[in-house]
Amino acid sequence: MSGCIVVRAGLCTASHTCIGYFNRETLEPDFDVMDKYERREKREALEAWVGDICQGGGKVRGGPGDAACFPGP
Repeated sequence: MSGCIVVRAGLCTASHTCIGYFNRETLEPDFDVMDKYERREKREALEAWVGDICQGGGKVRGGPGDAACFPGP
């Protein structure tokens, strides 16, 4: 994430936080970086959800849309 400015905005009365990534030279939104970190967060949430279904012992393998639960190492 080097080279980006990260802006986080949240309210004390809400549970949601808005995050923006900006190019540090142009100050324009960096949508490529936003997409990268959004995919990572969704992947981590999917792994946690599938891990719960696999009763904590499974690993998520596969790409988006075809993730499956396999026994852990």
